[in-house]
Amino acid sequence: MISILICALVLCSCESGSDSKDSRPGPGDNEDDDAWDASADSSSDTDTDSDTDTDTDTDTDTDSDTDTDTDTDTDSDGDADRIMDHENTDVRKIPSNAIADVISDLHVAYWHTSHGSQVVSGMTALSRHDAAYAFSADGSSGLHFDNTVGGYSMPCPDLSHCSDNSDMLDDTRTVLNASSDINVVMWAWCSINGHDIPTYLDNMETLIGEYGPGGTNPRADTTPVTFIFMTGHSEGSNTFPRQAAEDIRTHCESHNRWLVDYFDIEAHDMDGNSYADREISDNLDYSGGNWASEYLNGSSSDSTLVSLTDLTDSCAHSDTPEEAKLNCVLKGQAFWWALARIAGWNER
Repeated sequence: MISILICALVLCSCESGSDSKDSRPGPGDNEDDDAWDASADSSSDTDTDSDTDTDTDTDTDTDSDTDTDTDTDTDSDGDADRIMDHENTDVRKIPSNAIADVISDLHVAYWHTSHGSQVVSGMTALSRHDAAYAFSADGSSGLHFDNTVGGYSMPCPDLSHCSDNSDMLDDTRTVLNASSDINVVMWAWCSINGHDIPTYLDNMETLIGEYGPGGTNPRADTTPVTFIFMTGHSEGSNTFPRQAAEDIRTHCESHNRWLVDYFDIEAHDMDGNSYADREISDNLDYSGGNWASEYLNGSSSDSTLVSLTDLTDSCAHSDTPEEAKLNCVLKGQAFWWALARIAGWNER
């Protein structure tokens, strides 16, 4: 069994959700919009905690010591891109057998608070739309996706709280050593502003060296873990998140690591137009408007995305205007895309 640990550290409040739907036939390969039943069971167990603790940590450690380990994660086909960005947000392109492989093979642990909960909110809306994407924290229904390991119950709830010290390493080790089935780990950021990116990258490489394929921890012999990196959300005129995203992405490209690029997803509309230079914010506002509102209210909007946005109860920090909940919809699908790739699907 592939073991993957997804570490996504977030600085804000914790919002988590899990959906435990009865299974239905999965989506077919490259299905059209109307192939999904928008009237699917809409019940889901979602945490509506609205705690919006804002990280004021402005750690500006400029330590430039970056891990130069060139080991590459060999748990999946390396031919296809491992960077999940705005081009990987449509799960209709993923064949149903690949989704079935995710559910049967992967066991995920995810650390997050409020901004990181955007992935969970998007996944919840998707599972309401199509129960083939069901998930539960204990794996009793659908994907085993434990997104309750973080939060404020642990010393290190997300990357924004403790990316610059050993707590992130200790928390991950504690969970992995106690949970022999977990094989994917992701940590999320809340505000990435001011944080020590080289230390974050070094910590992730340390964990990969211990628990990844061929790792030094005995657990790696039987259940190696795949680690997913994450960038931080956009913050308007603040340029730090963009530079941090570029640094993290460059590292992942050079080391062949998995990445969910939060910043890139927010910075590009559905036509691929970039707003990175237009003060993009985490609710998809930019200097000239809100690209989610413009898209969903336009004549060329995708009816499935409109439906999924409507099915999203809340999207932390991105629910005003209502159309901004599209942000969660896209991130949830990008995460499923990452899992499908990790489970062996080659998009090419």
